[in-house]
Amino acid sequence: MCKAITEPIKRFFYERRIEIEKIESQRGVDGKFKGYYVTKKTCKNPGIEKWLLDSTVILGWNENGRKGSASGEWTFKIDKKILKNLKSIELKIKSIRAHAGLHIPAMYAQQGFDGEGSVYINNEPIDAHIVLERKMPHGKDLGMHEVGPYPIMNWIDKNREKYIIRLEVNDYTLWDIDEISLEPIVERWRAKTMWTLIAGAILSGIIGWFFLKFEGIMKDFIDSLYLCFKTIISFGT
Repeated sequence: MCKAITEPIKRFFYERRIEIEKIESQRGVDGKFKGYYVTKKTCKNPGIEKWLLDSTVILGWNENGRKGSASGEWTFKIDKKILKNLKSIELKIKSIRAHAGLHIPAMYAQQGFDGEGSVYINNEPIDAHIVLERKMPHGKDLGMHEVGPYPIMNWIDKNREKYIIRLEVNDYTLWDIDEISLEPIVERWRAKTMWTLIAGAILSGIIGWFFLKFEGIMKDFIDSLYLCFKTIISFGT
């Protein structure tokens, strides 16, 4: 009975709004890595260094350019307030260069090897064993510039704040990564614009009335502050 009364009142003053929340993204180099990987700071091979930005990690090459399997992990914390109102959330894995991302080096593609990558969240597979084609359906590009975005709502536990994103590549694959991000969308009750404007107008009226009512007192107060400030300045000089 109480809900039946309060719900219409709530809907009269408030409305549901869909909002994009902010979780700080991470650079590729911010992860923790195992196996073969290289960054601009660790690179010793000039042929690889030209592909590296300050944000870039490449999984699958080491600092000398040797090839092998690798993995990287990035840890995120999702605030409880976001989890409470969460409507949807996406995982985005980004690379800056057009021909970077998840791809097979040309020499391995020419030899007929299949590259493979995987995406996990808290050890659960989101998209495991992504087999890369040696020739893309609409061209000769060997890569996948941006894997995803992945809608990961099914992997979110509203009682868990910590989420570890893990990316893996096999011996024949490279993955250039510049940014990992979680992008949540929440649904919240917010005061309707009409009531916000009315409240603002009432508050402005009250402030205006206050200044008119106590104009003399406020003038004396401001004059006293000015005199004090002027005195302090004169002491300083």
